[in-house]
Amino acid sequence: MRMMQFVLIACRLGVTAPPDCDQGQLTCGQYVWNKTYCIAPHYKCDMHVDCVDGSDEAECSEYTLKVELEFAKIMEKTKFT
Repeated sequence: MRMMQFVLIACRLGVTAPPDCDQGQLTCGQYVWNKTYCIAPHYKCDMHVDCVDGSDEAECSEYTLKVELEFAKIMEKTKFT
């Protein structure tokens, strides 16, 4: 019973180990309980912060960001209405 109480308190305080990510997924730099920690590779450098610590948008070259932006513009123009 005491162990269960400890686990519940630890979870509420965010003092738990990060989950194991599925094969091919990327991990965020900082783990915060009940927040996104494992992300698909295409979320890296997509100009949208998915990780609490912003690590998915860190170390993205200016070139990478420009290519992603141009691709997004092209995709927006080709949407069927």
